[in-house]
Amino acid sequence: GLTSAIACALFSHAWAILLFVPFGAGEIARAYRRRRADWTLWCCLAVAATSMAGVLPLLRLARSVTFGAALFQPSWRYVPNTYEMLLAPALWPMLGGMVLAAFWLARQAHMRPVAVENGLAEHEYIAAIGFLAIPAVAVMVAGVMHTAFMNRYGVLGVMGIALTGTSLAHRLTNGDRRFGLRLACWMMLAMAGQFGYWLYELMASDPPPAEQSGLIHAAKLPPIHEVSPELPFVSSSALQFLELDLYSPDSLKSRMFYLMDPEAAMRITQSNVYEAALPNVVRLFPVKAKLARYQEFTKQHPKFLVYGPYFHSLDWLMQKLIEDRAHLRLIGVYRGAYGDNLLLEVTVR
Repeated sequence: GLTSAIACALFSHAWAILLFVPFGAGEIARAYRRRRADWTLWCCLAVAATSMAGVLPLLRLARSVTFGAALFQPSWRYVPNTYEMLLAPALWPMLGGMVLAAFWLARQAHMRPVAVENGLAEHEYIAAIGFLAIPAVAVMVAGVMHTAFMNRYGVLGVMGIALTGTSLAHRLTNGDRRFGLRLACWMMLAMAGQFGYWLYELMASDPPPAEQSGLIHAAKLPPIHEVSPELPFVSSSALQFLELDLYSPDSLKSRMFYLMDPEAAMRITQSNVYEAALPNVVRLFPVKAKLARYQEFTKQHPKFLVYGPYFHSLDWLMQKLIEDRAHLRLIGVYRGAYGDNLLLEVTVR
C-alpha cells in the first residue's frame, strides 16, 4: 500500500519526491532507537522511487523552460503563505473543535486525571515534523536548483498539520476516544458544509458581469460564444485556453486560438513556460482549439476577438497588442475563475 501510494504521488507531481523527507527521517530515528533497520520499509521506498523514471522526460523538458517571472521565484515568504493556504479553509472548523475541547476539559476538570494512552511514538513525531517542514524544504530545494516554486508545492505539509493537531487533541483530552470520535465527526461535517457553501457560491456567481473600474453594464452580457461568431476567438491566457477548450461549445472551439510568440513572451513575462509546454499538451491530448504564431495569425486575421485578463504575470498578448498599436474595442467584462476578463474586438493596423 505504501509503495503504491508514493509511486502514484510521484507520477502525479515531481515535488512528491519530498515525501522521502518525513518517511526517511522517521525511519532513521526508529532504526537508531531499535538498533536495526526495517529493510522492508526501505525496499518499499526504493521500489516507489523507480516510478520517477516515468516522469524523467517531463523533467528534462522542464529544464528547457525559463522561469524568470516573479511568480516563480522561490522566497522564504512562501513558507508562511503556504501554511496560510493550508490552514485558512479549516479555520472555522478548527475553532469549533477548540470550543468542543474547552467544554470537554471544563467537564473533566473535577474528575480524577487518568494516565494518557500512548499517542505517537518518537519516530512518528519526527515524521510529523518532517511533514510540517516540507514547505521550507521545498523552498530550499527550489533555490538550490534554480527552479520554480509555488505555494501548492508545499501542500504535503497538511499531513504534518493533521498529525500534530490530532496528537495535541489526544494529549489534551487524556486520550478520550469518545471525544475523539465527536471531534472527528465535527471536523468532517464542518468541512463538508464549508465545501458545499463554497460550491454553491461558485455556481451562483457564474453568470453576472463584473462591475469594476467604473465599467458598469446596464444589460446582461451575452455568452462569449455568441459574440461575433464570424471572427476568430483568441484566449490570451493559456490556462483559460485549455479550460475553454474543455467546457465551451464546439462553435467556439472551432474558431478558438492561443497565439505563440516566444520572443515576446520572454521579453514581457521573462518566462516561456506556456510556449514550451502547450505544443506538447496539444499533441498528446484531444485539444480541439488551435495554436498559431502571432505574426502569421495577425497577417491572416487582421480582425479578431481577444478574451482574457487585462494583466497577468504570465500573459503577454495584451501588452504586445498595445505595443503594436492595434485598435482595441471593449465589448464587455466577464467574471471568470481567475478574476475579471476583458472581451475585446481587435483590429491590427
